[in-house]
Amino acid sequence: MSNKSIPSEAIQVANKVAQGVVDLAKDTAMIALEQGTGGLVKKQTTNSPRQQNSTDNQVKKKIEELQQRDKDLVNKEVPNLQWILKQQEEQKQILDKEKEEEKQEEIKKIQEEHAKKMEEHVSSADALAATGSHKSAPDLFARKNVEKQQKQGM
Repeated sequence: MSNKSIPSEAIQVANKVAQGVVDLAKDTAMIALEQGTGGLVKKQTTNSPRQQNSTDNQVKKKIEELQQRDKDLVNKEVPNLQWILKQQEEQKQILDKEKEEEKQEEIKKIQEEHAKKMEEHVSSADALAATGSHKSAPDLFARKNVEKQQKQGM
């Protein structure tokens, strides 16, 4: 949006209006000097409303043009802003998805490490059972629990 162009155009219109008022005042003053004070009142009542109406119409027309320009600029800028918001939303979704994938990978890695440790415990229990140790019964029980946990985890 060009904020500078709108005020400068408004200033130009105001200057034209002011110049019209000054010209009207000069004309009225000249006629008043020629005809006396009665001519001053007469000149203002006959010419002023007509000239003022045309000046008012010019000002109204310029205001309408500026308002239309503002609407056009808004209509041009809104889709751009919507596109930017859409892009930001897509980027946010991508980042969220990447974070979720990283989290899932970390969970999977922890589960794999846990499974390896449990496997080591089971193989230790098997080694104890193979040696005929008196701790073989609890080890077998522990091994069954480990196997259940592994099945449930996967």
